[in-house]
Amino acid sequence: MSETTKNAGKNATKNQPKLVAPERARMLKGFDMLADDIRHSILERLAQQPTNVSDLCAALNEKQPSISHHLTLLKMAGIVDYSRDGKCNTYFIIKESLQELARIVTALAK
Repeated sequence: MSETTKNAGKNATKNQPKLVAPERARMLKGFDMLADDIRHSILERLAQQPTNVSDLCAALNEKQPSISHHLTLLKMAGIVDYSRDGKCNTYFIIKESLQELARIVTALAK
């Protein structure tokens, strides 16, 4: 590697915003949640409208335990939440969480 390339990498690192530990942890958790195909599909559906587990199972052709597991992970990551309607939980995206992830990524790209 040339000396110019080494210096360019060092300068790029200096100019990037530093993430504090909690912000870095949230970003990594957010990427982890988006990296799974089923969770990504769930989020795509929820982006269209809040949906219950049964409708997600039918739309994604997945079994209820799998959908419930992925929704639990998304809820623990603070990306989705639900409202209770009788015996049914209707899940929705917490848009601020995804906006925060987008903000972090955008800051890193500058």
